[in-house]
Amino acid sequence: MAENVYLLKVSSGVSGDVKSRLDVKKDPTHVRVATLAPLSNYGYPPGAEGSLLKVSGDGLVFGVEGNDAVPRAFVPWQNVSYVADGSQVTKG
Repeated sequence: MAENVYLLKVSSGVSGDVKSRLDVKKDPTHVRVATLAPLSNYGYPPGAEGSLLKVSGDGLVFGVEGNDAVPRAFVPWQNVSYVADGSQVTKG
């Protein structure tokens, strides 16, 4: 089965929660999220960066930080294979 992996920017509002969940020393700037079913970026303008906006007991919310005109999406934990630190991936 093909893996659906997304690199999402970590918004400032969830950085502490992500840091705690991943047990890392610094706030991650990005996370890799693997899902069972593909996610959509429908409605994102060119160049928009997908961001992790919320983490809850039910799942994740992603969208574009600071742009409420871009559709937000809820991803239940049942669709998430794993969440991993992606900060080093963004450093070429």
